[in-house]
Amino acid sequence: PPRSTLFPYTTLFRSDTCGDATAVDRFALEGAALSISASGASATWGSTPVTTMGGSYRLCWCMILGPNSCVQPEEFRFDVGKFTLIGVYPHSQDRTCIAGQTCVFHGIEGQHLSTGDRYLVLDTCGTNTYVNSVVEWGNSVLSDAGSATVGWSDLELTAIGGQYRLCWCSVHFRCSLAEHFRVTFGSIDIVGPAPLVQDRT
Repeated sequence: PPRSTLFPYTTLFRSDTCGDATAVDRFALEGAALSISASGASATWGSTPVTTMGGSYRLCWCMILGPNSCVQPEEFRFDVGKFTLIGVYPHSQDRTCIAGQTCVFHGIEGQHLSTGDRYLVLDTCGTNTYVNSVVEWGNSVLSDAGSATVGWSDLELTAIGGQYRLCWCSVHFRCSLAEHFRVTFGSIDIVGPAPLVQDRT
């Protein structure tokens, strides 16, 4: 075919074998690269933030030979190599804290987590939905086993009881606004009264 019809197409899969895999969810375009340079030296997945689980994936390749090619996962048979995504996993690491007590929990797992990664309690990750009295981001300390202990200083929680989202931001990036904490990795139940104003006579 003429050169103009040969376009490399690369996507991520969460299987050990290309051609027998499942596309990655919560990744832009389900893992399919938006564009690849002519030399193949670089690929981009666009500007959509990646919020999928951290881990090790396979980078699989397919040559587009027509309008209906490179559509199904089994067409991506050529293994380009390993793709490592730094981040928390799994996405169901639920924790519980108690209003009126300090909030510290252990054993947060992920791929290449770092001491100093930031954690934030929000109603919805990636949005400006701060939870009253839990505005401060939690700092983390990494254990020898690679899991993280997360704490919100020595202050007691005075937040309204309820269920909120646990959100993560890598120490390698700017983590100064709630919008930077886009990755949800679980929920946190704050045991306590709700609402806080329940007057009686």
